[in-house]
Amino acid sequence: MKSLTISGQAKKDLRSIWTYTVKQWAVEQADKYYNFIFAEIYKLQLGTNTGRLLDEGKEYFVTRVKSHYIVFRSLPAEIVIVSIIHVKRNMQRRLRML
Repeated sequence: MKSLTISGQAKKDLRSIWTYTVKQWAVEQADKYYNFIFAEIYKLQLGTNTGRLLDEGKEYFVTRVKSHYIVFRSLPAEIVIVSIIHVKRNMQRRLRML
């Protein structure tokens, strides 16, 4: 299994997602959604989900979980979560800011 690194931006994204979900629905729903995201990240670590190539220049890959895209880099021994972006956001614009 690959090791996991979560970037500062991805941590910020996770906090925002959780806070928004609590405000809109409830803590239980926020925890459930958070667990969906981490279940997908675990699949990336195991290699059972490899995502699809998003940007060859930066070697970004993407996979979708519910209403969000997980943007990551897949290194030989490590998965680096770069950002978690809502499907309605402009992904290319967001990636240029990273």
